[in-house]
Amino acid sequence: MERMERGRALGEKKKEKTLSKVGKNNIKPEENQETDNFDALIAAAVKANNTCGFAKCKSSVTMMGDFCIHCNKRYCLSHNIPEIHGCGDKAKAEARRRISREGVLYPGSGHKDRSLDPTKKAHLQRRLDKKINELSNQRKTKKEK
Repeated sequence: MERMERGRALGEKKKEKTLSKVGKNNIKPEENQETDNFDALIAAAVKANNTCGFAKCKSSVTMMGDFCIHCNKRYCLSHNIPEIHGCGDKAKAEARRRISREGVLYPGSGHKDRSLDPTKKAHLQRRLDKKINELSNQRKTKKEK
């Protein structure tokens, strides 16, 4: 019995200590203002992230929006093309770099040059001539009677 009473008494003392700590405001008023300002900044950043990044557009992009890899902003579907929102030069430069690095043209970037290398073309022409000569030498002429 005595143990149970001591346990209850200790539990009540712990509760009183935690309540007294919670009741005391350990944060200085200046720090409290900083946290309020920080919370306001976070709320403004979230709101800015949920609206179109185009200057005059206030469309919501929470459901349907596209992220621009050049300027790291989100745009609505009517402003997501880089040329519309101002990243056209960066997009062209990136496309040129990708084409020169990979050597592959993508749809909409022009026609691929399909002409052969001059040395390869000359080599193939020599092989063709050689084959034609071999086949013509193998051919027999008809004997006249």
